[in-house]
Amino acid sequence: MRIDVSTLPKENWGHFLRARDLKQILANVEEDITGPVLEIGCGDGFLTNLLREKFGTVIPIDVSPRASVAGLCIADAEVLPFKDKKFGFVFSSNVLEHIEDLPKCFNELLRVAQDDAVMIHTMPTATWKILQLTLYPAHKIIEILGRLPHMKSPRTEPRTGDSELHGMPAMQDTRPGRRNILQRLMKAVLPAPHGVAHSHAEEFKRFRRKWWTLQFTAGGLETYRTEPLYLHSAYRLLPYKGLVLRDLFSRIGLTSVRAYWLRKVNV
Repeated sequence: MRIDVSTLPKENWGHFLRARDLKQILANVEEDITGPVLEIGCGDGFLTNLLREKFGTVIPIDVSPRASVAGLCIADAEVLPFKDKKFGFVFSSNVLEHIEDLPKCFNELLRVAQDDAVMIHTMPTATWKILQLTLYPAHKIIEILGRLPHMKSPRTEPRTGDSELHGMPAMQDTRPGRRNILQRLMKAVLPAPHGVAHSHAEEFKRFRRKWWTLQFTAGGLETYRTEPLYLHSAYRLLPYKGLVLRDLFSRIGLTSVRAYWLRKVNV
């Protein structure tokens, strides 16, 4: 099914991508999903509003929200402050890869979900990880070039460092050690891991469909469907360009985000 993107937001590339993914997910819903809805990791509340247009009652949670969100509950997905079997639908967008204790999170989701509840979680794929690594140098070059017109002449007055702001004298390291130079070099050529994994190799393994399916099974959840969503990178490179081609690539499995449809096992 081709997704009509003409009604999606054009002022924010991240919002465009998240709205496009949610629109595809909701277009392919075959079950009779009812609320109330629990949204894990609402961020700035953009998807919260879209979910409310569809389902009405949506309770968003986040440990560190990026904006003021109506009805927000400050909570950790590993310790949910809700009664048992409260929600008929649980949704998250690119959140589970940031959770430290997945088994604990799954136990909580099982507890607060109704017996016939549907859970849909989207996560980055191994393709997304490859794009994050390979396109990072181009991203940094574009970032540096974008700063050049705004660079000011060298400052003559002393600069106020973080230590001075905290009442401590600022100290300048004029002879950076070899380790410091190596760290700067690595930061220049490699991005930081996206989620809670300690290395890019570990994250590449975690972002595979097989890995997530095994985690869900171990957590008492059945993955009864997966769905490729869209192709994009971790960076704002060529936003709103090649939309038809991106859709074609996702249809043949070259996708940056995958949706996992879950339900309780042995209810």
